[in-house]
Amino acid sequence: MRLPLANDNYATFISVYAPTLTNTDEKKEAFYNQLACTLRQVPHTDKLILMGDFNARIGSDYDKWPLVLGKHGIGKCNSNGELLLSLCSEFELTVTNTMFKQRDETETTWMHPRSKHWHMIDFIITRCREKMDFHSTRVMRGANCWTDHQMLRSKVAFCLREKYSKQGSKKPSKLNIAKLNAIDHRESLARDMNDAIDKLDVEEGSSVDQEWTALQQVVFNTTKTSLGKPNRRHQDWFDPDDQKLLQLLNNRDQAHQKVLQSRSTRSTVAAYKVACRQLQQHTRSLKTAWWDRKAEELQGAADRNDMKGFYSGLKEIWGPQKKGPVQLKSADGQEIFSDNKRVLERWSEHFQKLLNVPGEIEPEALDNIQQRTIKTCLDETPSMDETMKAIMGLKDGKAPGGDGIPAEVWKHGGTNLLVKLHQLIHKAWDEGSVPQAWKDATIITIYKKGDRTDCGNYRGISLLSVAGKVFARILLDRLSQHITPEVVPESQCGFRSNRSTIDMIFSLRQIQEKCIEQDQPLYMVFVDFTKAFDTVGRTGLWKLLRKYGCPEKFTSMIESLHTGMKANVSVGGETSETFDVTNGVKQGCVLAPTLFSILLSAMLEEAFQGMKDGVYIQSRPDADLFNTTHFKARTKSTLVLIRELLFADDSALLAHSPQEIQRIINAFSDASKKFGLKINIKKTEVLYQPNSSRTQEVDVRVDGNILNSVPEFTYLGSTVRKDGQIDAEIQRRMAKASASFGRLHQRLWNNHHVSMKVKGKIYRAVVISTLLYGAESWTVYRRHVKKLHAFMMRHLRSILKITWIDKMTNKEILDKTGLPSMEDLLIRKNLRWTGHLMRMPQDRLPKQILFSQLHVGHRKRGRPRLRYKDTIKRNLKQRNIKLESWAKLSKQRSEWRTAVT
Repeated sequence: MRLPLANDNYATFISVYAPTLTNTDEKKEAFYNQLACTLRQVPHTDKLILMGDFNARIGSDYDKWPLVLGKHGIGKCNSNGELLLSLCSEFELTVTNTMFKQRDETETTWMHPRSKHWHMIDFIITRCREKMDFHSTRVMRGANCWTDHQMLRSKVAFCLREKYSKQGSKKPSKLNIAKLNAIDHRESLARDMNDAIDKLDVEEGSSVDQEWTALQQVVFNTTKTSLGKPNRRHQDWFDPDDQKLLQLLNNRDQAHQKVLQSRSTRSTVAAYKVACRQLQQHTRSLKTAWWDRKAEELQGAADRNDMKGFYSGLKEIWGPQKKGPVQLKSADGQEIFSDNKRVLERWSEHFQKLLNVPGEIEPEALDNIQQRTIKTCLDETPSMDETMKAIMGLKDGKAPGGDGIPAEVWKHGGTNLLVKLHQLIHKAWDEGSVPQAWKDATIITIYKKGDRTDCGNYRGISLLSVAGKVFARILLDRLSQHITPEVVPESQCGFRSNRSTIDMIFSLRQIQEKCIEQDQPLYMVFVDFTKAFDTVGRTGLWKLLRKYGCPEKFTSMIESLHTGMKANVSVGGETSETFDVTNGVKQGCVLAPTLFSILLSAMLEEAFQGMKDGVYIQSRPDADLFNTTHFKARTKSTLVLIRELLFADDSALLAHSPQEIQRIINAFSDASKKFGLKINIKKTEVLYQPNSSRTQEVDVRVDGNILNSVPEFTYLGSTVRKDGQIDAEIQRRMAKASASFGRLHQRLWNNHHVSMKVKGKIYRAVVISTLLYGAESWTVYRRHVKKLHAFMMRHLRSILKITWIDKMTNKEILDKTGLPSMEDLLIRKNLRWTGHLMRMPQDRLPKQILFSQLHVGHRKRGRPRLRYKDTIKRNLKQRNIKLESWAKLSKQRSEWRTAVT
């Protein structure tokens, strides 16, 4: 039912009755397919209310389904509930029953006739963006409806917004970088730039700031003249060949005009049809090629565990987001600002306070750090090779800083531009000061989670001058080569080459598994710092670099990139007044993660000096993985202490006993204060994994405050539970994959111009990669494979527009889309990761943990749980790889990939 509202708004009401739990899967699938088709027909601008008896229990797991569920759900989720939650995630719907705290009797809608237990199985559902229209949803127990269900009522006040338009936003001038995809445009830009640089005349004795200003103006103006401005902000499928497309559109329009003339002939009609056909063919080929290329890019990023590249590609796949008016709370939370000027002032106020928080390293802590040998080679003037390497290492498609010159211009701007930039870097190095523009930042905000009107729920990203990034990259390469290997511990995997989040997720799951296998308890404390990067004390950091062997000149150049820094905030195309930034490392600068890692390494050195608490393992990476008898020869194995797992500022602390974990967190907390870092007590949580004796958990405290103890925790995007199982993680991955699938309905799945093979590639690159994030670390049972496979097949049937009635087998569906089965995908992930582990150096932590057992503890009686190495053995047999030769084969990367694919 569709009802008209005011201001040309409409509300659509859909009432349903879903199959019960005892119905066949075919009936359930048919119902949800029909409901999905109905939802797709509802106009996107309509208010939507979906209500009815869904015969489903959806549970209360807000953490796994944060967009679908509120914080007041009840009970556990059943299989019907999973189907409903997946549908809601796909269509960005929320269950209003769970949004409001109620008494039990006003939440439950139906009583089971045998158990006499009350359940919530009737729901009123709306779009996520419209949930604020609902003031309450509750059961009216007094209503007599002649049924065994209770009446459910929602109070709604529709907020009918008028069409949103930006308030006087001024878009900064941009360059049409997309043209550089063509070789002729690259050559033209290089020629024009060489000529312009030759004519550049800078007075002798000019400062680096004056030289940079002159160079920046010439580079920007020449690029603008050569490439022009882009017509649109977002890239799309027609960007690579828009000129030809425009020509074909023009041809069709001219042919159409001739047909409309009174004396049109058969030849003019035929010419019009030919023009239409040529346009359609070219359009289809462009779309197919674009989606195919994006699928390969995303799949490549997913295979490399390059999450930054993966999510950057996803934004292009999903297309531009529609944004409503920005609203922000005042600092005291008493007012809400919606006017652009007030919003901009609020952002400026927030970041001025955040980026100027006093935080310094105590002199005593610095004195405790041993002075390393000075690396005098770091003081050498940067070479041309270093400059070229830094420029070619820049990533394309990134937003430039205030100068408006993106990385692509520096890459393709010709020899003269490269030489001129290198000369400027030389001058800055000799004078010991970089141009002011290389220091300054334009801050943009990225929403994280929580209340969108709270500034604290956003992350500030600094847009920096690309030329400044080149200089910072030269410094980073030297730091990474000469300082980081000696200072940063093996347990730190954040922003280091050949390391990713999967290393730490795998390590944590393996420690959990080995503690369960050898019947040892495990305490895990996940520490969260308050604005870690923004509160780093700069003065202490420069002293710390000198302590670790950085010579004076090199340290002063890093210092020069930060001292005197100014920033402004950009929102909706407008920028705030500039303000000074006196503290922290720049989020968005390539140096920031490494500088923070060095600081954190010094803090850990201070905290754990002489401490022996933690988890001890016996490791022997050169032994047979499947034969544990070699651990009896203890002299041939290495005793490894694992106390912390780190990824940038995400820290996990580990111990077997409450006394040990308390000593560890006390030392960690004390050292944090000495180094100017502050632990966020509210977000720091404890996960306790008991042994078979089920010893009572003991509270863990920081500064007298009891840390929150949780049954599960999302660590680096992957859910770990106190029982070591992955069922909760699979539920969470399914929720995220459903949302990814739903966002591509209009743009891709319903697009008849894109072939089914290409849709299959995109599905694998986007949805499957989201679904199987972290699957390399999973110990998978048959029930998990079955659940994931059913989830995937539901989506593929939806893409192909087929139902159970069509009697098409799963194999036929997979053949049509060109996809392997879920079991095959999981085996590939497991064995490819195993090969990667085998090729790691023997001192790498993930490899040490895999080839290890706990130093203490014994296996329990009875049937053991499935272990990770049991899944490796099972998968090797599936691929017909011999157990005697697999280790040798895995060292040859190309041969191993062929064998496991």
